[in-house]
Amino acid sequence: MTAAILLLIALAAAVRSGLLFRAGSARARRRAAGFPDASAILVKHPAVTTILKDGEMVLSLPKQAEGLALNAVAARCWELIDGSRTLGDIGHRVAADYGVSRHEGLREARTFARRLKQELLAPEAREQALVHVHLHDVFAGEIGEEIFEVRLSENLIVHAALCLRATDGTIEPWRGTSRERKRGLAAMKEHRRREAALEGAVRDFESGWEDCGAGRLLDAEAAFRRCTEAAPSWANAHYQLGYVSLRLKRQEEAIRCFERTEAISPGYYMVREYLDQATRIASGALSHEAFALFDRASAAGFRDPDATIRLARKAIEISPRYPSAHLILARAYEKKERLDLALVELSRTLEMGPDEATLCHALLSRGSIFMAMGRHDQAMRELSKVIEINGSTTATRTALATLAQTAPTH
Repeated sequence: MTAAILLLIALAAAVRSGLLFRAGSARARRRAAGFPDASAILVKHPAVTTILKDGEMVLSLPKQAEGLALNAVAARCWELIDGSRTLGDIGHRVAADYGVSRHEGLREARTFARRLKQELLAPEAREQALVHVHLHDVFAGEIGEEIFEVRLSENLIVHAALCLRATDGTIEPWRGTSRERKRGLAAMKEHRRREAALEGAVRDFESGWEDCGAGRLLDAEAAFRRCTEAAPSWANAHYQLGYVSLRLKRQEEAIRCFERTEAISPGYYMVREYLDQATRIASGALSHEAFALFDRASAAGFRDPDATIRLARKAIEISPRYPSAHLILARAYEKKERLDLALVELSRTLEMGPDEATLCHALLSRGSIFMAMGRHDQAMRELSKVIEINGSTTATRTALATLAQTAPTH
């Protein structure tokens, strides 16, 4: 009896001194320092590309000036990410591969995960690789759609705070106490109930995308309209409905859709350019036939610069004062290394008083050409103008990245 009492006294002293909570405190310190818990499941960002540079694996995201260089251990951690392994699993595999203790292997995996989050994803404005994305956050505008450039239905719909994962196409609680699992299951059912309409919007969006690509514009219009009604805060749905409306010669509706897109997500993709063109068509300053030719030229893009040149010229013949057509013609000339002709078309673009987005893209192209010609001072001036105007998110980011790459080192 006396021994039991002494044991209780010792336990109480240990609690007061913090000895029994040392592990918990260490976990709290790791979290505060940005280290994910060992139970975290890593998921590869769908847009990450990997290259070998100077013997090292380098991870990068689209439009990033610099990637994240990995040493051999970090590269092995990256290879082990499969959407189901926890950090603890990865750490144990690393320990076995390199003959170190499990504690050291887990420390390497945690360090890699923290670097992945802080150094690769921080410039992307929203962190998505270490947690699954919840559809409701996407449609509510909490996650930028420029980053979320994948088919939504192919991504797991998981509320990160509940630590859930997908199994055989279903979503269920992952681990924890019995009470936590029950609470997680109830929360997941509620999320599924809330998101039923949003999942339908995803299906409508994909249907509209396929119909648009196949030329079934009326079907595409109906699908995108259902999508905007189910997910009114989804910028891309309004944008696509506006684009289809413009192709169907419904300029006024296209203008409303593009204005709605701009209100939800300012600077979204090409919405400002298309809004300007829809306004020009509505006012009679631009022929719809010329727009249709421009649209085909845009689809040809860099894959077929000769087709782009042919179609853009036809559009300009119909509507000579068409800034966007001159811009795409200049880019096609640049692709074919006819820099003299490209500069002529860019000058014409700038002389026509284009919208700010087209203006920024024209300045960016001219800066790129000046850079290729060794006229660095002129290139810097053009890129600085892009940043000052900031009329296009894409152009401004590219200009910033270019200036960062060319800045002198000290």
